[in-house]
Amino acid sequence: MIVEENKRCSLNNEVISQKRLKRCQSEIFYVHSKSRDKRWQQRFNELVSFRIEKGHCNVAQRYPPNRSLGKWVHKQRDEFKRHLLQRKSALDPFRITALLQIGFQVSVDNLAEALWHDRFDQLLVFVKNSGHCRVPQQYSENRALGKWVHRQKHEGKKRLRGEKSLMNTYRFEALKQLNFF
Repeated sequence: MIVEENKRCSLNNEVISQKRLKRCQSEIFYVHSKSRDKRWQQRFNELVSFRIEKGHCNVAQRYPPNRSLGKWVHKQRDEFKRHLLQRKSALDPFRITALLQIGFQVSVDNLAEALWHDRFDQLLVFVKNSGHCRVPQQYSENRALGKWVHRQKHEGKKRLRGEKSLMNTYRFEALKQLNFF
């Protein structure tokens, strides 16, 4: 993504259209040609792809399909906070602008909600591949998904019995449509 005045995608927290994101992804962002800058660009492009697919930039730190991306996003948040505190940071103005243009959030107040949606997306992939929602609790391919499914079943059953549950109506209905319970 070239960070120029005439090629900005978005600098505020407005909803960013898929068209804008794809334009950001197709542009090339050059700061320097050092190898660390190429690595940064690679991760940034992966984040743009994630944003296009998921609708947000809240990548879990241990995101199973791409742990490197999760770690990189976490590092960018740390570096961004350092920059805001006027400490030494690896983020220069070009990188900051690039991250803001795709809707990157420095602080994620609702990380639990983003994580729930990520796990739900992983469940959808599992259902597509296996034809059912019965993810083993010790699922070797994605242990976090197995544990998440177990917790969702526990909370959903409490809700079905009329007991107090941490599961809200939206989540309950989304899982119910998959014949989860």
